[in-house]
Amino acid sequence: MYNTSAEPKPWFFVLRKRRAMGYGATDRSVLIVGGGMAGSATALNLAKRGIKSQVLDKYDFPRDKICGEGLLPQGVERLQNLLGHAALSQIESHPFEGIHYRFGPHEAQGLFHQESGLGLRRNAIDHLLYQETVNSPHIERQRAQIQKIERRDGTFVATAKCGTTFTAPILVAADGLNSSCRRILRLDQPLPKRKRYALRRHYQLAHSRQMPSAVEVSACDGFESYVTPVGPQTIGVAFLLEERCMKNGPKDLDERWRSILSQSHPSLQQKLQNAQALESAQACGPLHRRAKKVYEDGAFLVGDAAGFVDAITGEGMSLALHGAELIADSVHHHYALGHPLNKSGQVYARAWKKHFQNYAALTHGLLWLIQDKKKLANALVRLQRKPSLFTSLLDMNQGRGALLSLNTLKFIELLIPTRTSLPKTTTSLTSP
Repeated sequence: MYNTSAEPKPWFFVLRKRRAMGYGATDRSVLIVGGGMAGSATALNLAKRGIKSQVLDKYDFPRDKICGEGLLPQGVERLQNLLGHAALSQIESHPFEGIHYRFGPHEAQGLFHQESGLGLRRNAIDHLLYQETVNSPHIERQRAQIQKIERRDGTFVATAKCGTTFTAPILVAADGLNSSCRRILRLDQPLPKRKRYALRRHYQLAHSRQMPSAVEVSACDGFESYVTPVGPQTIGVAFLLEERCMKNGPKDLDERWRSILSQSHPSLQQKLQNAQALESAQACGPLHRRAKKVYEDGAFLVGDAAGFVDAITGEGMSLALHGAELIADSVHHHYALGHPLNKSGQVYARAWKKHFQNYAALTHGLLWLIQDKKKLANALVRLQRKPSLFTSLLDMNQGRGALLSLNTLKFIELLIPTRTSLPKTTTSLTSP
């Protein structure tokens, strides 16, 4: 039960008390539930600001998580700032220069400006972040599955399944799509009617010349395929599926994978013809999750727990890293500068909304667009003619530029049919 009946003490009294006790010496200033990318990045950002935290996760590390594994340029910059080039170079990765989108005979490629994105295995980067937190004197980690959260006199009390309790004046929920914290705090919203799922698998390619220079996206009937370079001759392949495609088919995930692959774009089938699968297929979903708020009375939501629309625009990891920075800034302003906690929390909520809305608007627009294959074909024809517009849309997806801008109007223009009629093949779905 989440108890908010007890009013917190005035911020100046709490701050004065903490200073008298020797702030951070005997208590954990921030309790973080969830130790994946969002939780670990939040803890490390707090540590950089001299703030101690305790990270709880119900799983052991290293662990694997289903992810598109493509980090966009701004996310790469944030990760490098957090870990440093030397630490990041410890794991295998592969740069990519943009997004290559296909539908039937149509294709368009959008390049990033001067930066590159980075494909990297999710289990590798999560484990690297885990190791960095373990080595930090400001961070304590413990395995625990939180089942109850209460707030007593301005302090959060989290109770684990084993009965152990953890306390802190600030709570960060970083426990992913199916966030139990979001539900316990009563910040969860119902699932939308349209549900989408993800399947993922890694492959070792037969030849290095088959490695893509960009993330390759292909739209098919009821699903999209994503190919991300993640290491030397290694790619991650993901299918994003509408609910009907996920529920109709073989129950065994590997059999379902083969069935979907047989319906995918010919370019993907050709690439995987002599490739070696590195593991069995894995699934997750539904993907779209919504939170009523990302901050309330000392509780922050970050990463997928703060809300997620869809993986179709590939922004998940970058959003988590950005949110971690924003929370660390807000908590630092509270503890070090004496700002009231709720004021700092609202600053985080506004900053998060401003950044999230670009990603959400573009993602919702693309989800609507892929349902109308004629409009999608028309959009790709126009993006092929105007590659600079594709680049601008990639910038907007990363939070660069205003949502209501000339580029937004240009994106809407893509949805308007051209006077020149398209070939009949543009509305037919690709078959092998």
